[in-house]
Amino acid sequence: MDTTIIYTLIGLLLVAVISFFIFGKNVTKIVKTKEEKKEEIKDGYRQQLRIALLEATDDKKQRVVIKKELLRRCSAELSLNIFFDAGEIREIILELSRMD
Repeated sequence: MDTTIIYTLIGLLLVAVISFFIFGKNVTKIVKTKEEKKEEIKDGYRQQLRIALLEATDDKKQRVVIKKELLRRCSAELSLNIFFDAGEIREIILELSRMD
């Protein structure tokens, strides 16, 4: 009789532990859409350009050099990105080149 109670308690404990691992780790993960990810990437490049141009506020030639180098790097990075095609990359670079 005593062993039956012990085995029942161990069985219930095992069921509780297994249930916790199965149902307790059901965490909802927020997944961004393709469009949200694209906008996040674009905003990052805009922010990089703003910060880079703040360093050379008075020197026009230095601003052009900084902007040109950043646009080259952005273009190279975007060409490796799976979210963007050639037309979208061209649009983004044009948008960034118009920023002042």
